[in-house]
This record gives sequence, structure tokens and C-alpha cells, in this order.
Amino acid sequence: MSTNGPDGTQAVAGLLAPLLRSGDVVLLTGGLATGKTTFVKAVVAALGSSATVTSPTFMLAQFYPLPQGTVLHVDAYRLSGSMSIVTWGWTITLTTQSP
Repeated sequence: MSTNGPDGTQAVAGLLAPLLRSGDVVLLTGGLATGKTTFVKAVVAALGSSATVTSPTFMLAQFYPLPQGTVLHVDAYRLSGSMSIVTWGWTITLTTQSP
């Protein structure tokens, strides 16, 4: 899906946010300054957080606490593939929780 500008990106994020559950993964692709962080800002806000969302380009990851859990925002732009995550020592565990 693609949107036409920040307003469209925020609208889509606002529609998706209430459908997200703990453990869900949303993958965003696009060049620099194409609205990926704008999307994450809108999702985080729609999920009830007042956190300041910034691009994790230099940090690789940012965590945003929510009333119902945490959003992990990863920027894999500088990683060269899935093995780079292992090289950085990250362990990502996806779990399914009962409703």
C-alpha cells in the first residue's frame, strides 16, 4: 500500500493501530524520508502513547511504551541482511498470547 503524503500515511496508521495485537509485526519499506517514521508516530499515538517518536536510523531500534505493551521500532537500513541482526547480538522472540 502506498499513501499520498503525511495525511494519508497518518490516516492509514490510525486505521491499522486498533487492529494490532501484541506480537504483530508491521514491515515498512521505502527510501529515506518516505514517511516510515510518520507512520510509526501515528500508530504509537493512536495506541495511546504520548512518546516522542524519532527515526532509529543511528540507534537501530527505539522502544515506545504503551498502556498495553511496547512498540519496537527498528530501522534495518544499515543492516546488510538477517545475519546482521545476529551479529549485533539481538535476540528477537515472537510469542503468541491468548486473548
